[in-house]
Amino acid sequence: MTSTRIDFGDPLTNPGIRQPSGSLNIDAYGLAQGQLTFAVDSANSNLTDVIDTYEMGLDWPDGSALGFDLRSYKYHFGFEKGGVSMLTVDYVGITRGVGYTDAQITGVANTQAQPIETHPNFTTITQPLISSNILAGSPTGTKFNNAIFPPVANTSPVQYSFGGFGVTNTANKKAGVRQYLRPMVNIRGQIFFNYATIGIASKISNAVGWLVPSDADLAKLIAPIVAPAGSYKKCLITSVNLECIGTPDSSHIPVTKVSYDLLIANDTLGWDTDIYGVYSSNFF
Repeated sequence: MTSTRIDFGDPLTNPGIRQPSGSLNIDAYGLAQGQLTFAVDSANSNLTDVIDTYEMGLDWPDGSALGFDLRSYKYHFGFEKGGVSMLTVDYVGITRGVGYTDAQITGVANTQAQPIETHPNFTTITQPLISSNILAGSPTGTKFNNAIFPPVANTSPVQYSFGGFGVTNTANKKAGVRQYLRPMVNIRGQIFFNYATIGIASKISNAVGWLVPSDADLAKLIAPIVAPAGSYKKCLITSVNLECIGTPDSSHIPVTKVSYDLLIANDTLGWDTDIYGVYSSNFF
């Protein structure tokens, strides 16, 4: 026995009829996520048209009333009786007028092995909280802990290299020490950009291995932390991950998620700009 379907009301052709239920969530950083349901005809020809339409992403209906844009990026069909399917569509967008969210940051303090020559108390006491004892001293002056500074051949004036801490008749705790665990601070951030500001995401991704270009850019990357002037020269961009959410087309990508890591120099000199240059152009 076959059932007979009697159609009435609006046709359930592409892109479907919006249902009364739905949801819209906005987080503390300005990322909006919504969900709507549409009734569509389950005929294969209609479903093909619906898939083609939503594949490229559609704007939230009456999005102008919200004051910001949302675009669909994924959808789900639920097949029901009577040749009707319920299409659930997920939307995402940015509520901030600048086109990107506030930075969501976390900080991790850890240690990394560094040459002992970079220790702040290697030749003079610059960190009395660590120790009031000089580690090695000067190649041509007073030496400590049996430090070895052999001269480098054929250099004028004479140059010296650090040859380690020597072995003495009595136990030398520093004998053989060539590295130490240097405290380091890593800030991990996350920002979402809409299709109009995706160029900023590209700039940040191209800056891996460079220092943040300006204090203004640093303020965006680590907000709400307020850093002293000139702090951008202490922030090295060590990694960036980009994730396009939606169809990878510049006019259809709803948002691009950018996750990044900043390694913070922990001394007054900051990073050596001869080794790690400042990125050539501002991000924001």
